[in-house]
Amino acid sequence: MYDRTAEAIAGLSAAADGFAGAWQRGDLVAHVAADLALHHGIADACPNRVLASVYGNPKRLLSETQRQPIPNTDPRRMRQSIGEHRAIMAALARHDALAACRHMQDHIRKTARCAGHAV
Repeated sequence: MYDRTAEAIAGLSAAADGFAGAWQRGDLVAHVAADLALHHGIADACPNRVLASVYGNPKRLLSETQRQPIPNTDPRRMRQSIGEHRAIMAALARHDALAACRHMQDHIRKTARCAGHAV
């Protein structure tokens, strides 16, 4: 079962807040770290231990690939991304796995499009 304890949700919410706050401060390194913490927290809380393991291994590579395009990201897209994270968090807090999945898929599609990849 997915770990939806108040503590797990609070940790994910803190990462989402850190993501938004770092962007607003222009702290791109903290922004990437908070984004990775949020995504890793979601993977780590899933019952599928393979997912958490798979996400944890390439995390160092993901950090660098995420850090590179951020200075060129349109501020409107970043505001959308922050909103997408909030929608994922709200669905998780409601224990609505289907909505969380849809929001995550939407986030991945939009992020890929922003990076020049069609999904």
